[in-house]
Amino acid sequence: MNKRIQFTPKARKNLEKLDFKIQRRILSKLYWFMEQADPLFFARFLRDPEMGGFRFRIGHYRVIFDVAGGDILVHSVGHRSEIYRK
Repeated sequence: MNKRIQFTPKARKNLEKLDFKIQRRILSKLYWFMEQADPLFFARFLRDPEMGGFRFRIGHYRVIFDVAGGDILVHSVGHRSEIYRK
C-alpha cells in the first residue's frame, strides 16, 4: 500500500512559519513514521476530536493529524505550548 502525507492549508502555513531546520526535522520524522509498519504505534490519541484524532511528538513540536485510508492528513503543526490552544 502506498501511503502519503497530506497537509491542510492551515498546517502548511503553520509549517512554513517555523525555522527551516525545524521544518526539515519535522518532515524527515513524518516520513520516517510513514516508513514504519504501523505509524500509529508512535502516535497518541487526542481527547478533543475537533482538533484531530492523533498527534505525533517531535521534540518540542506536535503534529496533529487524522488517518484516512492509510494516508495521514495533517491538520496542524506547532510548538507544544501553543498547539492545543483554540
